Amino acid sequence: MEPSRSSSRYYLLSQPRSASNLLVRMLALNEQSSVAKWHELGYFFLHTIWDRETIGPKAIEKMTQEEKTVLRASYQKGADEFERYLAAAEKEGKTAFVKEHCFNISDPTVHDMFHSQHIEHAGLSPSSAPVGEEPWTVQLRGEGYGTSLGRSQLNKTIFPDAFLQTWHPIILIRHPALMFPSMFRAEADLRRLAGHDGEDMSNMNADMTLYWARSHYDYFADHFNKTTQIPGGEDDDEKKEDSIKWPLVIDADDIITEPEVVTRLAEITNLDISKVKFSWDETGEGEKSQQAAWMTRMKDTLQASTGILRNKAATNIDISEEAKKWKVEFGGKYGELMEKWVRDAMPDYEFLRCKRLRPKLHGAE
Repeated sequence: MEPSRSSSRYYLLSQPRSASNLLVRMLALNEQSSVAKWHELGYFFLHTIWDRETIGPKAIEKMTQEEKTVLRASYQKGADEFERYLAAAEKEGKTAFVKEHCFNISDPTVHDMFHSQHIEHAGLSPSSAPVGEEPWTVQLRGEGYGTSLGRSQLNKTIFPDAFLQTWHPIILIRHPALMFPSMFRAEADLRRLAGHDGEDMSNMNADMTLYWARSHYDYFADHFNKTTQIPGGEDDDEKKEDSIKWPLVIDADDIITEPEVVTRLAEITNLDISKVKFSWDETGEGEKSQQAAWMTRMKDTLQASTGILRNKAATNIDISEEAKKWKVEFGGKYGELMEKWVRDAMPDYEFLRCKRLRPKLHGAE
């Protein structure tokens, strides 16, 4: 039986440079009175990424016990903050609608398997952790999740099944040939801001992938297939067509070229559709001056805009032609890596894109 909380919990799972800030702006989540507010609307585990970078690019099984303790505490800190937000939302009778990048909530032992190619990036993957290291799962402090707080085979996150199954997930994707180069440029700028200009950037395999989005989709699809019934009988074709199948997938291209899909998402998630935005004012210098430099960089395109930029959509992309440009822009080594990252991600992108939400279900593919 699906936990009743799921009707008021929506988890937007995105990737860097997937137009997630645009989607949040269009949904006007900061202005939705029914939504419980939180700084940056989520990102409870952003500090964990910084902590991991401080420790350095080493596998968990190679870390000292002190380093593992620091990293475990960092994940637990994020989980505790998350639960405080949820407790406040429930107390206020408001909807929880938060955003997190898919990678941020993935089990770090699976990160290590991905880096060291202990798993094959094709469809469903094995759940075993590297030798000598058990999967990492955060502890839940709150009540109402039952006594079984384990993880099933498809669950590649840091959360127990009992927690994940209280959510309705929305997975945001974007064409890899647009998302990955943008991510690479942003990462290079962030490293310069941090004083690490010139560092080797070939170790971005776990970022330049849709593996995490696909693995989260597989888990939630399996869960909802087991717990959700299509309303109506076999002859009730209209109800079958109009039912919502979770998890939802949103393609950034549709946000840009068919923005009515955002209105549909607002309807599904019980937001006030009168607040949905298709235009806005450019972000002022005063507001930008209050942001961290890295945040200004990550939001620079959106903050300089006054509406949807249709030239940011993927149209007739030829990866071979794009690869020539990448080699000029990034150099031969990184240009070749970029082509490999993009081509490797295309099967997952095409799979997820086929599942995407359309503006009107009667026009669904």
